[in-house]
Amino acid sequence: MLDVPTLFLTATLLSLLVGAMQAVACVRAESEALSHWAGASLCFGAGCFMVFLRASVPLELSALAGNGLIFLGLGLVLSGVRVFDGRTPHLWLVTAAAGFGTALLAATFAFGDQAAARIAIVSLIVAAWAGMGCVILLQSEAGVPVVSRTIAAVLMCSFALLHLARAAGVLSGALSPDAAMSGNPQAVLLMLAICLAVAWGMGSLFMVLDRLASHDALTGLVNRRMTLQRARMLLEEAQVKRRPLSVLMVDLDHFKSVNDRFGHHMGDDVLRAFARCARSALRAGDFIGRYGGEEFCVVLPGADTGTARIVAERLRTVAQSQMPPIGGREIPVSVTIGTASFVPAVLPGHEIACGDMEDLIQQADHALYEGKRLGRNRVITFSPSGTPVFEINAAHACA
Repeated sequence: MLDVPTLFLTATLLSLLVGAMQAVACVRAESEALSHWAGASLCFGAGCFMVFLRASVPLELSALAGNGLIFLGLGLVLSGVRVFDGRTPHLWLVTAAAGFGTALLAATFAFGDQAAARIAIVSLIVAAWAGMGCVILLQSEAGVPVVSRTIAAVLMCSFALLHLARAAGVLSGALSPDAAMSGNPQAVLLMLAICLAVAWGMGSLFMVLDRLASHDALTGLVNRRMTLQRARMLLEEAQVKRRPLSVLMVDLDHFKSVNDRFGHHMGDDVLRAFARCARSALRAGDFIGRYGGEEFCVVLPGADTGTARIVAERLRTVAQSQMPPIGGREIPVSVTIGTASFVPAVLPGHEIACGDMEDLIQQADHALYEGKRLGRNRVITFSPSGTPVFEINAAHACA
């Protein structure tokens, strides 16, 4: 039989070690999500240590403090994932849920030592948190590498299922409370928990490092390297499935004058504001990346030439009329957009030749610079023939 107290002590030490690593990385990477995850690991370590002490301290203290800290740690994992994905963490809800779970455990002591009920409550609460964590981890932005998230989600799902089985076994009488608390079933759960803690600790660090390597720190959009990587993948998929795909190259007009007149910090604020507005103007499934400087690349899966014009014109209008005040000032902003499309022909083998994604981006870039030559603040579509002939979709004088 595996020694359960030793496993609890091992889980304590590993959780504290992982928490310390996450805390150091949080300071160096300035990641708010890592602060939640470091707090979660520290809660797990403290909770496991309280359970380890159950032979030396009153059972009520060990059970309530230990499990309450574990509930709080699971909630902090979820809140950290929400922060990482740009959503509100809802810390008040996490704290309230942990408090409610602890109160349910306290009720089992108020009516005598209801060991089976206590085990079932703990198992169901842990299963619920782990199940929600699995769902949230799998809800990742399309096209972003999710290997670390998927591994953690699978472990959490397994953890949830085992806790559900533990609760069902205790409630049905198939598993005695003693076996559930000190026997091999508990030891198996603890070993899986240790694996989950280590995998999640490494996975959380990988997620943050991958975000730093693949996203632009100023705007929060994917950077040029990741934009090209995802764009190539989507073009290959479009060619295989014979679906259209379009690329927009977007450039902020006279951006240098914004920096010269208002300072580079205001220019940075303009880029951030445009990135937020641009995302709101795109369709579900579209993505935008910062290509360099004040130039952005937008990829529109499933969009033919006409759809690309519509989306581009909407983006141009949003930039001109819906940008919020920057630093309390109304800063005029306009964009010039070049579009290029891959459109499969009706007959196989007659697709419009676009080469690879770099060729398609170059075509859109040619259209963009033609738009600048014609006066900016407009959408220009590259001719589908592949020759440097341009069609003017919309022309507006620069404000």
